[in-house]
Amino acid sequence: MVTENIEAGGKDRPFLFSYKAIKELSKTNTEGTDELDQVELMAFIGFKHGAIKEKEEVDFELSDMEDWFEEDLSLLATITQVIENSKTLQEKAQAPQNRKQRRSPLKK
Repeated sequence: MVTENIEAGGKDRPFLFSYKAIKELSKTNTEGTDELDQVELMAFIGFKHGAIKEKEEVDFELSDMEDWFEEDLSLLATITQVIENSKTLQEKAQAPQNRKQRRSPLKK
């Protein structure tokens, strides 16, 4: 997966919503949270994994996401689109015709 640079919090930041990010999200208890809180969490995890992949410091916290969205509401749409694009790329990569594993021939 490739990181995408997104301006947030006053600087250009790498964003990566990869398998590891999805795995971290799935381990987080989001029960009782609304959709916007979940988007903030996905944004935080994506920026965090982008920073880790690019070997940059994670110089922000989950609580910063609300401020970043307040400063630039279009960031919300950008993050949502990047996450959707990541899901689509992962689905394509997992499609049988794109996997490099061999299938055993059907027995008659």
